[in-house]
Amino acid sequence: MIKNICDLVCSAIVKSGAKYDVMSYDDSYDIFFNDYVGEDFINFHFEIVGNPKIVVLTSKLPFGCKKIDMSMATSVINDYLINGSFDFDIKEGSITYRITTCWVEEMKDSTPFEYLISKAKEDIKVYGGYLKDIQEDKIDFNTLHERIFKK
Repeated sequence: MIKNICDLVCSAIVKSGAKYDVMSYDDSYDIFFNDYVGEDFINFHFEIVGNPKIVVLTSKLPFGCKKIDMSMATSVINDYLINGSFDFDIKEGSITYRITTCWVEEMKDSTPFEYLISKAKEDIKVYGGYLKDIQEDKIDFNTLHERIFKK
């Protein structure tokens, strides 16, 4: 059954216009693809796990981070997001976007995975853009709050 889920995820990636690479393991798959988000070329990684039955889509943002500012900014943004989140790694000074869903054996189409891709791209475009603006001193936390809570 996990092979079927992998095929559905691959179908969703193709529908998004991207190409992908798949790595198969005993009870999981890793799928890697790149796509444009705004003007940035972003790396994405799907992990499909058989036990528990989950699909995780992650993307490491392509810019370095001011540790204290990014830690605070990701917390502010995550408080607003309903689905998906930005993970800040204090040691690396990096930010990873993550969105997760469960899968069931009866899944017949790629719609849930198309949603994950589109949601990830939109969140990275909007909120990743805000994080990049903070990193580059283009906005401050007051501006971040205004932009997020006026949406």
